[in-house]
Amino acid sequence: MDNRFRVQGYVVRPLVTMYGGNHQPAVMLKTESNNMLFAHLTVNLEDPDCDWHPIEMFKEHDENGKAYFNQYVDTNNLPGIEDILKNADWCEATGKTRQSGFCTYPMYRFYSNRLECCSDFKNWREYMSEVSDM
Repeated sequence: MDNRFRVQGYVVRPLVTMYGGNHQPAVMLKTESNNMLFAHLTVNLEDPDCDWHPIEMFKEHDENGKAYFNQYVDTNNLPGIEDILKNADWCEATGKTRQSGFCTYPMYRFYSNRLECCSDFKNWREYMSEVSDM
């Protein structure tokens, strides 16, 4: 499965991880050429629809049985990203939006089975050990 795409002249791929403060899902974009962080595809807005747990992310399913998690996409710092994501088979717009400052961010549903290969499981293991110690 090829999750690479071109944005602002760079070939990037998604990397699923989590935000440190509230452990909501985070999707970063890394460059294909040197594996460097290119941008944060998502923004960290408090929303119960974005709550998840790394193990449980594979339990939430849509009406077609696809596992997913939700998060808001950063259209402020990545202009035109929605046009690019329309062709991605690993996410889709939900129609929900959230205002933050002067920007309105669209919520996207990210399909876990399509992003598993790009996940930062090291961070998840660290998070899981922290949670189990509480």
